[in-house]
Amino acid sequence: MMDGSTGGSLVLAMTIIGFAIWLQRNEEHTDQNGSSESELDRVYHRARSASRKRTNRLIGFSGLLILATAFISNPIAWMSIWLLVMISLLIVIGLAGKDAVRTYRYHQKKLDEVRM
Repeated sequence: MMDGSTGGSLVLAMTIIGFAIWLQRNEEHTDQNGSSESELDRVYHRARSASRKRTNRLIGFSGLLILATAFISNPIAWMSIWLLVMISLLIVIGLAGKDAVRTYRYHQKKLDEVRM
């Protein structure tokens, strides 16, 4: 029989895994290859795609860890896995901050390029 914790973990895990898949598919289907791209654009888009792929995989990995907690009865293992989930999601937040800084710098360089 499934208790509330197991059911909640299953729902949360499936939601997070589905979100990671949706994010990755969205990133792959976004058209970023225009004919007027400069070298700055290509470098930025390549770095952004690699970073987002890494972030999406980490989000999916967190979902898989949460899925594992649904079936683990050992309290120490359960706590350890949730600690890993917390750490991985903190890393995702850090990677998102890094992406925001990269995007800000790109836009600053792009403005300089357009003004010339």
